[in-house]
Amino acid sequence: MGVSGNGTDTKSVNHIVHVPVIARVSAGTFRYDEPIEFEGVLVPAVPRADLASSLQYSVIIDGPSVNKRIADGSFAICVPYDSYPGGAKHGQLVHVVRERAGLFENTVKQLQYTSKGAILMPVSNDPRYQEEVPLASGDDGETVTIRGIVVGAYTPF
Repeated sequence: MGVSGNGTDTKSVNHIVHVPVIARVSAGTFRYDEPIEFEGVLVPAVPRADLASSLQYSVIIDGPSVNKRIADGSFAICVPYDSYPGGAKHGQLVHVVRERAGLFENTVKQLQYTSKGAILMPVSNDPRYQEEVPLASGDDGETVTIRGIVVGAYTPF
């Protein structure tokens, strides 16, 4: 085992990767599906043996819609839904995309499995963001899709 000058086992220190920012997460805000620009922003993530670093991405949290778990201005680090080992579990945070009439809303919700099926619950103490979101297509043409599973967060200073 290698030991650094400060006595730390260098083999046990995780290296850092940087993941792209792909969306602004803001509950209740529907936008056109336009590319998001964060030139020069590097969102660090610690690689995990069970998740390919190349698949991970991040979303920036805009507002208090998930403030019980991730603060406004922080980044949620995600892995695509279909790439998460064993599938999404009850209680996990998920990156959700709702589409309505050509507009898209990116949000983060908590996945819960109930006797009625899967539902997406808010994780905010703000009264504006208390809506339960069913994981299904609506009669009004709205579609709700889990895009990714949140595996970490990064808050810049």
